[in-house]
Amino acid sequence: MDKKYIELGIKLETLLEKIDKTLDAELAEKFEDVEMYRQLEVLQMVLAKYINTNNYLQKPTAEGKLYKNKNGRYVINDTELTCGDYLEIFNKDEQAWYLGRIEHSQKLGYYHSNQEGSISLREGMLARIR
Repeated sequence: MDKKYIELGIKLETLLEKIDKTLDAELAEKFEDVEMYRQLEVLQMVLAKYINTNNYLQKPTAEGKLYKNKNGRYVINDTELTCGDYLEIFNKDEQAWYLGRIEHSQKLGYYHSNQEGSISLREGMLARIR
């Protein structure tokens, strides 16, 4: 990952700490203060997501093919995956990786969910974890 993103992540962590302290101490009463408090809450969530993704993407990858174990769960490189785990799926058509999370439903079974949508997981798919 480019060093500029790592450095920005560190700066944003400091900013998030300041926002957390402000929100913890704030007892907003006036309309304007209540509105700004709400905006800080939104910013807090966005920054936390950016920082978590930044930290995640700095980890080394372990790439392999998905397969199911005897419990019916998907595994990659001897790591059993469960709902909520991050997983990157390779799209052959677009020659690109997609970051998302594993989810499960009775109707769909296990699937990969990301901002673009979701796809059902299949044995043999090229994937990676960090």
